[in-house]
This record gives sequence, structure tokens and C-alpha cells, in this order.
Amino acid sequence: ILDKYNVKSYSINYVSVKELDEELKGVKYGFVLREENPVNFVATPTKLSTYMSNGVIPIFSRVINDFSEASKKLKYVIGMNGFGAEEFFEQNKEVSVDEIEKEYAEFFDTYYNKERYIEDMAKYIRKHME
Repeated sequence: ILDKYNVKSYSINYVSVKELDEELKGVKYGFVLREENPVNFVATPTKLSTYMSNGVIPIFSRVINDFSEASKKLKYVIGMNGFGAEEFFEQNKEVSVDEIEKEYAEFFDTYYNKERYIEDMAKYIRKHME
């Protein structure tokens, strides 16, 4: 794909899960681009949380509906309707590391909060067991 589009400056690499956090330290953007299909409508790829937990701004397809809806008020995520670079450049913005850290920490306290989901499930089960 890189040759097809005559991309000149790039790096392709593989690292183990143990090395991933260290590898992502120098990365500004991470891509999670998906095609429109039923699986992606309900998916929340782990890669999104991996990027965000390392301060990497996710560029993702809006067809990842749940994440798209949950993150729509976030400043430091870039939702894409397609695969064109123009849309990315229109949304590309100045970055404040402190703001990213604060925004992502709040997002993890809500959207990626395992305890919250366990409590919600427990309430649902209790309600329907009565």
C-alpha cells in the first residue's frame, strides 16, 4: 500500500506486548480504520484503549459506533467518515499534553471503567431477578 501511494517516509515494525508502551512513547497518532459492517458497529477495538493509555491520539472510523458516540465530546480523538487524508488534515489540531492526559483520564474513569460496568450489570440482574 505504501508503494502504491508513493509514501517516502515510514516505518513498519513489530514489538512484543511488553515493549508496546515504550514503542508508543514517540507516537502522536494511531490509526484504527475499519470498513462499514455489522461487527464494527458494535466493536470497541482494544487498540483504542492502548493508544489512549499511552497518550496517542486515535484516528478511528466512525463506524465503530459505540466508541464514536462515547468520544464525540473529546477534543483529542479524530473520527473519520472515510479513509481520505483530507478529513484528517481538517481536524488536525495543536496538542496539549496536559489536556490529553486529563481528557483521557476522565474518559477511562467512565467509558473504560470495569467496575462501573460490573455494577451496572449487577443492578440489571437484581432488577430482573425480583
